[in-house]
Amino acid sequence: MRIGIFAPEYDPQAQALRAKLEALQPGCVSGFEIPPHRDAKLAMDAKRLSWNGQDLTSLKAFFLRGFPYCDPIIPSGELDVDWTVWRWEYLAAQQTYSSLHSIFLELERRGVRAINGMDAQQHSFTKPALLETLRQKGLQTPDTLVTNRADAASTFMKKHNKVAWRPCTGRALYQAFLEPQRDALVSLRKPPPLLAQIVEGPLYRCYLFDGAPVLTVQSSAPSNEPPERTEEFWEVPCPSEVLPDLQRLAEVFKAPWVQIFFVAQGKRAWIYDVDTDPRYDALPTALHDRLAARLACRLLGLPIETAQTVEAPLQRPTMFLRRMLRTLFEMEETKYS
Repeated sequence: MRIGIFAPEYDPQAQALRAKLEALQPGCVSGFEIPPHRDAKLAMDAKRLSWNGQDLTSLKAFFLRGFPYCDPIIPSGELDVDWTVWRWEYLAAQQTYSSLHSIFLELERRGVRAINGMDAQQHSFTKPALLETLRQKGLQTPDTLVTNRADAASTFMKKHNKVAWRPCTGRALYQAFLEPQRDALVSLRKPPPLLAQIVEGPLYRCYLFDGAPVLTVQSSAPSNEPPERTEEFWEVPCPSEVLPDLQRLAEVFKAPWVQIFFVAQGKRAWIYDVDTDPRYDALPTALHDRLAARLACRLLGLPIETAQTVEAPLQRPTMFLRRMLRTLFEMEETKYS
């Protein structure tokens, strides 16, 4: 089985996954740099898709990493760029994105399995639309509001005991939404944030492949009491009572590989976010390596064993000395109510 990994150059997740696949089945994986190097030769006709002479249609599956939905391409925000004239860099970026988009769609049309394809990438980009889709499919999501009016935000805060916020698009974590956040973020001159009701219960981060849990973790807030420590993570069994909700979610987005943030309450999962291109290299090193190894096994159709008991918590690596952690704590504490 040949698998193609399309990822940015030096992407740590792609490198780790490729190494795990090679260790399991030498020669089973091919790597492709996106965006392609300027000397790369891409060709497409009725019979084959070619990338530097390699026939992409001979792949059994392709894994897409680090190719976010961005149509149209957003212009550069660099201060010294003169946008009074057309920029060739902007036009080149548009054409590069368009050509790669076409290649990935055509690979799927010709029967190469996509993990995850362009449809899945687009579905998870705009979070309010994502949550509304889940509601329409009968899945449980928190009450949400997108607004740039302070009075509407205040009414929402009065309605719910605790509220969190995040940007409406892209990848981000929810943070506590209190009066200082309302005053700083909500304005007719600013993009509206996504506000969400905080449902009480254990918060899980679950990675699924083909509807089966690969890794499920929980985390705890950092502590600035001596001895100071950063945020902790530990592997736990995925709650079996909410697994049907998670499997239905993966089917809705036609996404084999997803990361889901949810709160377990009773027999239902309150879903806060879905990422169809999960970035997990911020996990503690042991969990990062474990996840890459299990994902490689699942890509090759090999069995894996997930945790049956709760393990000891792990901290992710940090460049700070213990005595320098207070600034980091203050930043991370904003993610917790």
